[in-house]
Amino acid sequence: MVFSRLTRYLVWSLVAIQNFVDLPARKIRRTRLEYARRKKRVFVSSMPATGIEMVIDPTMYFSEVFVNGSYEIELVRYFQKSLRSGMVCIDAGANVGYFTLLMAKRVGPQGLVISFEPTQKTLGILQRNIRMNGLGNVVSVPLALSDRNGTMRFNEGPPGYEVYNSAKRITHPSAKDQSFTETSVNCTTLDDYLDAKNIRRVDIIKLDVEGAELSVLRGMEKTLKANPHARLIVEFAEQTTRGFGYSAKELGTWLTKRGWRLFLMKPFGRISEVSADQSWTGQMVLVSKTN
Repeated sequence: MVFSRLTRYLVWSLVAIQNFVDLPARKIRRTRLEYARRKKRVFVSSMPATGIEMVIDPTMYFSEVFVNGSYEIELVRYFQKSLRSGMVCIDAGANVGYFTLLMAKRVGPQGLVISFEPTQKTLGILQRNIRMNGLGNVVSVPLALSDRNGTMRFNEGPPGYEVYNSAKRITHPSAKDQSFTETSVNCTTLDDYLDAKNIRRVDIIKLDVEGAELSVLRGMEKTLKANPHARLIVEFAEQTTRGFGYSAKELGTWLTKRGWRLFLMKPFGRISEVSADQSWTGQMVLVSKTN
C-alpha cells in the first residue's frame, strides 16, 4: 500500500513537472489558436506528449482541447503504454486523425494503421495530417463501416461540428442547434474490407462512429472471432445511440455474450472491469477477453 501511494505520488509529481515545463509552449499554442480564429484560417500545431503535428481548424469543436493536450488523456496514455511495433490497428471514425497519427507513431514502419473516414472535407485534413507526419504505414479509406456493403445516407455537420457527422439522426446535445446536411457515402463491413486486402491479424480497433457502433460491430464479427487477442476501444454514448434506436447498454450486452469483457481506463494506465448494465454518457471503453 505504501509503495502504491509512493508510486502515485511520483507519477503525479512527474505530471505536474511536465505540465509546468509545457506552460510556455501551451501559451504559444493558445495564442496561435486565438489568432487563427480571428483570421478564420487553419494552422499547424504540435500535439503535447504525442510527437505528432496536426492541421487545426479553429472552428473544430475540439480545437482547444487538441492544442491544450487534454483530449482523451487516459486513452492517449493507454495507447502509449500498450501499442507495440508491428501491430495492426483499425481507426473506425478517424475524423482528422488524432488517434490515427498516435497509433501510427507507436506501431512504427513495421506496423499498419487503417483509418476509415467517409466525409470528403474531414478525409482531406486526415490525409494532409498523415503526409505532414511522414507516415507511410497508414492507409486512409474513404468509406463508412457498417454491417453491409453499398451506400448509406449520411448527415454532415456545419464547420466545426463535423465530429458529430452520423449515419442517422443527430441526437448529441452539443449539436442540437446545428443544421446537418444529408448526403450519401459508400460503406462496407470490416470483415469484407480485410478479406479483400488479405489482412488476417488485427491487434487494436478504435471504434467511435457517433452511434453506429452496434452495426459496425456486427460487420466485424468474423474478424473478432479470428482475433481473440485483439483489444477494442469503443465509445459507449447514450447521446448518440438513441439516434439509431438502441441503448448504449446493448453494445455491452452484444460484446459480453460473445465472451468480451468491458473495462474503464483509469489514471496511470490502470483499468477497472465494469458491467454493461449502467448509464453510458460518452465513455471510451476498453473491450478485451483478458485483463
